[in-house]
Amino acid sequence: MEIDSRSLNRVEGLEEFIDLIKRARTDISHEALKKVSQFIQRSGCNKISFTELGRRAAGFSKPGECLLNLIVLNFPIEYFMYIVLHEISHQYQYQKYGCDYMLDVYSSTTDLQKATDKLLFAEKVADRFALIKTHEILGQKEIIPRYLNLTDSTHIKNYISSIRIEASDRKAKSIDEINEAIFFLLKNE
Repeated sequence: MEIDSRSLNRVEGLEEFIDLIKRARTDISHEALKKVSQFIQRSGCNKISFTELGRRAAGFSKPGECLLNLIVLNFPIEYFMYIVLHEISHQYQYQKYGCDYMLDVYSSTTDLQKATDKLLFAEKVADRFALIKTHEILGQKEIIPRYLNLTDSTHIKNYISSIRIEASDRKAKSIDEINEAIFFLLKNE
């Protein structure tokens, strides 16, 4: 199948991101990495990198940028691939729904239950998309990794509440300011 290179966006850090995967993960084929790279380039992601996050955070996606925790490089192949593709799936969501979707989730003016439902929906869609793409790229029949409990709304409510508190403390109003608050929490947990 011929790939139309005009549909592939330039992504800052992509070459370094793929090179680090190649060095750390000899179990991932060149063809699989090429598919991952193309998936990233079509996602709307402008920048991608590995970084150090807190021990509970596997990755973080904000409009135009994905950050993956360095620790995921050591995870089993299907779990690693799922996490990368899950975070990239959020980039497709930003393209479709815009930044206001997530701003509404983290805004203190939105009812907490409505915000929880919206975040759970976004995570479930990214989950399904990542599972499908992981299966497609790795060709494995049985892939069940999920790093979020998508049935525990109490956990999601607590997560949203902690972000709202951090955002309020920082007087964060815009999605960029709120994402800085989220990144701070993920880095320091």
